[in-house]
Amino acid sequence: MTDYKFDDELNISLVRGIERGYSDYAEVRMKKRDELLVSAAYAWVKGNHIEDQVAREVQNKGLGFKKEKAGYTWEYLSFNDPKKKSLLLIKNADIIKGKKSTPVLDAKTSDNYLVELSKINGDIDFGKITGSEQGSLKLFDFPEYRSIDNINIKDYNLFYILTYSIDPETKILSAIDLWMPEYKSGSQVEMAKVDSLTKYLGNTGADINLGAIEELVNVPEEEFSGTQEEFGYKVVDKEAEEEA
Repeated sequence: MTDYKFDDELNISLVRGIERGYSDYAEVRMKKRDELLVSAAYAWVKGNHIEDQVAREVQNKGLGFKKEKAGYTWEYLSFNDPKKKSLLLIKNADIIKGKKSTPVLDAKTSDNYLVELSKINGDIDFGKITGSEQGSLKLFDFPEYRSIDNINIKDYNLFYILTYSIDPETKILSAIDLWMPEYKSGSQVEMAKVDSLTKYLGNTGADINLGAIEELVNVPEEEFSGTQEEFGYKVVDKEAEEEA
């Protein structure tokens, strides 16, 4: 498992970028909520702020980044290590701990871009990635996230997803985890936790506007996270579906 982890310096830079990006988002979000008569759409720019700050943090730490486009309108950054031929995406996710089964990315269509990218890890011995906490990974899966025209999976040997969780009550970053998706038969993708970066939260030296983040508590949940019906996405939770 150690072979697939990042070094401490890169981990700190990744977490610092997420912290700064989220703080920057909180400042802009609250400012626009005061200035505009309607500002709920700002629920969807959190990732842009976080990816922007992460890119600024890691550009001198061995990671490059590239602007990608999914569908017609959505842009995001992919990060890569040319030496290890690895690809990294950053996602907002909630980890439900204490489950017995392996975390699963439950994509409904085989052409989902995360399903396709998981094939990069086809030569990984996932039996060596052990000791991770069990849980259920919930990803915000936009229907337009289907196109990976700008990413050639043959260019990479490793594919990671770095997830950050936000406490629903305090709106403070609560966890950051590094995952490797494993493509299974039937277009099922299991998630193996490679490392937890949560220990770096609050220890990166990042200047955080806690006041702005605390103000997010006053934003109604449907405005903070957006609504499924309005934007046409679903929260994927394999375990919840099985229990229903």
